[in-house]
Amino acid sequence: MTRRAIGTYVALALMISWGIQIPAIVLLGLDDPITRLLSDLVMWSPTLAAFVVMARSRDARYGVRWRLGKLRYLPVRIGVETAIAFAPLGILVLAGVATSGWFTFDANGVSIAAGPWVLGRGMQG
Repeated sequence: MTRRAIGTYVALALMISWGIQIPAIVLLGLDDPITRLLSDLVMWSPTLAAFVVMARSRDARYGVRWRLGKLRYLPVRIGVETAIAFAPLGILVLAGVATSGWFTFDANGVSIAAGPWVLGRGMQG
């Protein structure tokens, strides 16, 4: 893929997400249910941007691996994705920089509960 296609993708993803979130936050506020819904929907903006770039760029279409691959590697794939998600969270909690009410880390593993994710001092949404 060319640098231009990658730049187009990044710019498009940022324009879509920020173009929706910033006006919603400014006009409605962070606690509004519509803002929360839009924030959830905006998480799909990189996927939408990827489809747009793929529709316009032949190189981008051919760069996608459409086949699933070998199923015996599926546990490894799931493990890597889980490690990518939990490693930063665990590091921040163990460093004392953040607290998490969603996950409780101990020597036996991770317990999943409900609660806020706080980064820094004070309560955050």
